[in-house]
Amino acid sequence: MSETKQKLSPYTIGILLISAGIILLLLNYFEFDFLQFAWPFYIIFPGIAMIVIAFAVNESAGLGLMIPGCIVTSVGLLLGYQNITNHWESWAYAWALIAPGSVGIAMFVFGTMRSQPKLVKDGKKVMTIGAILFICGFVFFELIIGISGFGFRSVAWPILIIGVGVFIVIRNLYFVKQKAK
Repeated sequence: MSETKQKLSPYTIGILLISAGIILLLLNYFEFDFLQFAWPFYIIFPGIAMIVIAFAVNESAGLGLMIPGCIVTSVGLLLGYQNITNHWESWAYAWALIAPGSVGIAMFVFGTMRSQPKLVKDGKKVMTIGAILFICGFVFFELIIGISGFGFRSVAWPILIIGVGVFIVIRNLYFVKQKAK
């Protein structure tokens, strides 16, 4: 059985190399600039390498590699998204996904893999803070200010003013009922 696996391995490698070469030839023929979209992987791969190494070393050094590994990987993924979509304005609020977001992910994953419930619990808290900061930033920068040119900028302020007015009216009605009792 092991002989079959060893004989298939060179064939598999050969087929993968042939496929990769054909794909690269087609991309070259159609003048597709692969590096225009692939450069974020120069950031993502070292981050992933740090994450992998984090599980191979002792616990304190592992967490010390896991956190920067997740930060670097998150930066690369965010840059990849922004490069593909040309949505660079998202840096105004997307930083929350990197720190504290990816720090919380690192703590959660490392704590889960190493059976450290306190680290898992703390990681969830830090991820939650990152998600809340991201959502608040997104709402403010995209929907209220309209930093990217889309959103509810034209109607956000009137809706906000109406909401404040409704709040004041309801609050005053509640206090009037409280004073009447």
